[in-house]
Amino acid sequence: MHALRLTSRKLALGPAAAIALTGAVTFTGFAVTQTASAGGSGQQISFCSPEPVVSVSVDGPNQDGVATHATAGDPANPLVRNARGCYDGLPGQWWKGDVNIHWVYSATDRHPAGEVDTVCSVPTSAFDDYFNCDMLVLTPLPGPGISIDLSR
Repeated sequence: MHALRLTSRKLALGPAAAIALTGAVTFTGFAVTQTASAGGSGQQISFCSPEPVVSVSVDGPNQDGVATHATAGDPANPLVRNARGCYDGLPGQWWKGDVNIHWVYSATDRHPAGEVDTVCSVPTSAFDDYFNCDMLVLTPLPGPGISIDLSR
């Protein structure tokens, strides 16, 4: 009978949002790691922002390294948050490397509606099929023509 050992790490995101990330499952003498269903061919993107996002446009390399453009959402059909609080507006689209994201967000009591551009570095493989790309929270948010590079 082989011993089974699970190792895990906790990522503290706040009291209610601690997530246990399972690392490797080790059987005596060898290790098995779990990766996303895409393997090493890129990730789908979750667009994460505390602001209400109307739409996103992504330009960058797809899972095959081909330059690709995709857009999700519009004023008549804004994006809807998923259970994790992010937006999964481009299901079935796989990305890897540096992608440019153009965010359009709606007005709140803190700022007017506007747009912002960011760069997100999407890994070729990860534990989950979705990789979170975040819109930097600024007060007030910048307007059109201001670019923010989040890759560093």
